[in-house]
Amino acid sequence: MGKLPKTFQTALVLSLVSGCFASTSTVSAATGTTFTKTSYQTTDALNLRSSNSTSSKKLLTIPKTTNVTSNYRKGSWYKLSYKGKTGYVTGSYLKKIESGTSFTKTSYKTTDALSLRSAATTSSNRLLTIPKGTGVQSSFKSGNWYKVTYANKTGYVSGSYLKKVAAPAKTTVYTTTDRLNFRSSPSTSGKVLTTIPSGTAVSSLAVKSNWHTVQYQGKTGYVMGTYLKKGASVPASTTGNVDYSGSKMYVLISSGNSVALRANTSTLSGQIARLGRGPLSSSRIRGIKRKASSPSGQQVVKAVMSMRRI
Repeated sequence: MGKLPKTFQTALVLSLVSGCFASTSTVSAATGTTFTKTSYQTTDALNLRSSNSTSSKKLLTIPKTTNVTSNYRKGSWYKLSYKGKTGYVTGSYLKKIESGTSFTKTSYKTTDALSLRSAATTSSNRLLTIPKGTGVQSSFKSGNWYKVTYANKTGYVSGSYLKKVAAPAKTTVYTTTDRLNFRSSPSTSGKVLTTIPSGTAVSSLAVKSNWHTVQYQGKTGYVMGTYLKKGASVPASTTGNVDYSGSKMYVLISSGNSVALRANTSTLSGQIARLGRGPLSSSRIRGIKRKASSPSGQQVVKAVMSMRRI
């Protein structure tokens, strides 16, 4: 090869030097990381800047809880577009929006010792291990990964080791208004298991076509809703020593008849007086008081003084 002219040699050197600088500039511009487009939400009002630096020009402020997307990052700065402006925001105020499905909060039990991980992948950081047989709840899943909280740590567990726990059945209390056949099936042709007395409280688990699925004496069967009244019945009688003074009470006495007022709760106790229909006069009450000398008799009189017969 012959010797090149001096002017051509100079031009060639300049061209090579220029190419080197151009190559260096391209490498410098590509120091960031490109990743799959991901959705984020701002956790505070966030400045969108012209470059990845707090000293760069502020283009605008993105409001708190705004959803944005990014697929490029330089250090902790994320490149994104908002309202026609493209720039960088610091990742310190970005929260990744999880992709998955929300559902009604459901209870589960672990079927084996289960790793709680920081993300929905086996390659993510293991936060702790949940023991076998532990109850957990979830309302969000990503694929087969369920988001749960355990021991104040929130993360993801594999659904392969979760068993759904059935929610306890909701019951409603009813009272029978008549003797009621307790049947094996919701039909008048169903076998009568027993007869439930009037005024008995039963628990209804479900109702369909006026037939209630109820629990009675440890068994589950069916009764017609026609003879059920919602709510528990008031006990017909109360045992123990009760002071009824000050209460309005009634005794039903048939016309022409009377009832015996006794000193104690026994037909063998002494009779203080016989009470007929109508209110007691003052003289009548004084006479009863004189006869009721025992403490139990005085207790009865105390109750009678607040009674009105019909």
